[in-house]
Amino acid sequence: QLSNSFNLSEAIYSLKMETDDFGSKVNQWICHLERIDCLLGVEHYSDLNELTGDEAIKLLNEIVKCGIYNSIVLDLPLLCSGATTLLSQCEVIYELSCQEKKKKKMSEEFHRQLQLKEGTTILSHIIEVAKNQTVSEVL
Repeated sequence: QLSNSFNLSEAIYSLKMETDDFGSKVNQWICHLERIDCLLGVEHYSDLNELTGDEAIKLLNEIVKCGIYNSIVLDLPLLCSGATTLLSQCEVIYELSCQEKKKKKMSEEFHRQLQLKEGTTILSHIIEVAKNQTVSEVL
């Protein structure tokens, strides 16, 4: 059961409206699902494409200001609008490694696109993580 009905679309809308209470609303938007806190996805994929890298960074900074998270996990579509801006701000990027042929090809394409857009800067921050690794093994 979700604690509220907010999602990333609501956050993007509020961010674009530049409301004064944006930071205080972030805590309201975060849902608690079992042992994970999350901001649910967008209602329409186009909402995500309209989010600029700078806006995404502002959103993440507001989440960081809450002060209760050591790490933030992003589930990004391949090079959505602003993804490289976000990734360039990360100290470490963990990527789930998959042996399935289709997913492996997607990962290779993701790396190729990053190389074309950003050179090797972002690629040097990526650490591959196996499906069966625990958080403590990775960190």
